[in-house]
Amino acid sequence: MDDFNLWVADTATEKNRDTKLDDVTEMKSRNTHHATRKKMASATSVGNKRRTRPLTLNQEVVDRVFDHAFDLGIASSREALNMQLNQMYQQAPRGLIRSQISWTTYGWACIVGCTACSSGCIFCYAKMLHDRRHEIYLKNNGCWKPDGKRMPVQYAKPFGEIQLLTERLGMPLRTRTPGRVFVNASSDVFHEEVPIDYIQKMFLVMGSCPHLRFQILTKRAKRLHELADRLPWFDNIEMGVTVDDHNAVKRAELLKQTPAKTKWVSAEPLLSPLREMNLSGLDWVVAGGETGAKEQKIRAAHPDWYRELRAACREANVAFFFKQTGDWVHESQLADTGLTGSTAGRPIHEWPDGTRSFRFGRVIRHDILDGQKLQEYPTNWASLN
Repeated sequence: MDDFNLWVADTATEKNRDTKLDDVTEMKSRNTHHATRKKMASATSVGNKRRTRPLTLNQEVVDRVFDHAFDLGIASSREALNMQLNQMYQQAPRGLIRSQISWTTYGWACIVGCTACSSGCIFCYAKMLHDRRHEIYLKNNGCWKPDGKRMPVQYAKPFGEIQLLTERLGMPLRTRTPGRVFVNASSDVFHEEVPIDYIQKMFLVMGSCPHLRFQILTKRAKRLHELADRLPWFDNIEMGVTVDDHNAVKRAELLKQTPAKTKWVSAEPLLSPLREMNLSGLDWVVAGGETGAKEQKIRAAHPDWYRELRAACREANVAFFFKQTGDWVHESQLADTGLTGSTAGRPIHEWPDGTRSFRFGRVIRHDILDGQKLQEYPTNWASLN
């Protein structure tokens, strides 16, 4: 029985045990439960402190996580591991928040901040958003508006400073509904300033949540490769690298050398053809165009680049997910978007083949390629689709 089914079975056992109570006892239990929750809510609103019961995990899951941790010298005993996980669970302010990214379910931001290391970083949406909010934080003394609601403390520092938000480490442990989790969309887990022991803690949390599948992306494939043998890899950790142009293809080769069960590539923003990339050993490719603010010189992607990736994925039996075109729409894609005849006054990009792309920006960033919506996932994710 795999980890996910163990978690489901454990949950079902708890439910079956509860249903054996007679009606009177059950009603008393419910009344007591509601009264207790009301008191806890009152105490929380007054003292702003979270009081919660200890974390309980399926014993087989705990044993598996401990075996990995012990082999790597991360945990000396099951008691120490349980204590560490419980501490993170108690400190977490809440469960994970739903994500608006089309290929994931939740976002987990326990690290904030990054520095540019690739051509795809030039118009980083996370940096743009953080810098804007950092200015507001400084201007309004930590509030969204003067004398208004307080902003999250991470905006006190500029995006270039790496912040380890330890109180968020336990958020997956508070999340009961299964789903996919994009890890640190506003940072890079394998940034040089993120300590190895912090990454190890993240991996232990991920291994303790078999009902969730964690999607990690890095542009720092070299450090990933260097640290891979010091990390506890679990089947629900999906490791990926960003390959934004032909110069970054080597990242995929370093990824293939890691113990990750599922390996994937994010070709977003796609800035050049990726004909040199060997898809053998990969499970998933996500592709998309560059997006950004109106004043930024956002780069266009030719639809043939996506078509080549799609064809290569078909040949290699790799799942292909077309996320969106980006700010630019090629003339061959206008019919798919219903924008035929709406190009007047739009910025134009001339391609060497004589075709053109038009910049529509936020007006339309569509996910249709040649009349098809291609949103495939690896077959081992079927239980979560």
